[in-house]
This record gives sequence, C-alpha cells and structure tokens, in this order.
Amino acid sequence: PSLIRCEILRDLLFTEAIAREIYDDCNALINGKYCILWVMKKNLTPDKGVMSFFASKERSKRVNAEAFCMDSHALKLTANFYFRIKKPVVRGKAFENEADALHWLSPSVGL
Repeated sequence: PSLIRCEILRDLLFTEAIAREIYDDCNALINGKYCILWVMKKNLTPDKGVMSFFASKERSKRVNAEAFCMDSHALKLTANFYFRIKKPVVRGKAFENEADALHWLSPSVGL
C-alpha cells in the first residue's frame, strides 16, 4: 500500500463532513489500499460523527492502517478513548513524533 501524510495546518473542529472529504480526496489520489500518517499538532476538536466515521467498515476498504502524530495531551486521551471504545476496523495508534509513527506504519506500507 501507499502512504499518505495528512497534516492539519490550522485549528479545526474536525467533523464527519471534513473526514469524508479527506477520505474521498485520498481515494482519488491512490488506487487500492493506503496507509495514513495523520499529523495533528494544532488545536483539533473531533466531533462524534468523525469518530464514528473513522471506526466504520467503509474506511477499511481503502485504509490499511493509520498513525496519529499529536503533541496535545487532550488529543492523545481522545485517541486512546477512540481506540478502546470504538474499536475501529482500521488498525491505528497514536504517537508523539513522526519518526515513531512511520516506524510503526512501515510494515503496512512495505518500507
């Protein structure tokens, strides 16, 4: 699978509509499955809809694995809550830096 790096560049209320738009854009860029490196180092507030969308089976058709790189303690807590409660179909993990995230993704991407 290919690797897409998606960096949030401004403070954002991260809604399901935005997540779907990013997913559609990624699907347009890549044929087949891909992994996503999310870089979320801004003030990001995910809503309930985005969490449900991220956990959906629909995304597993194209997204192989995803790593979330974030430096906000609140976002890490949210990510941990997401992984425990939603039990997403797409394998994911939160990291403090991109190097660790890429290392974790590398077997899924074939690096």
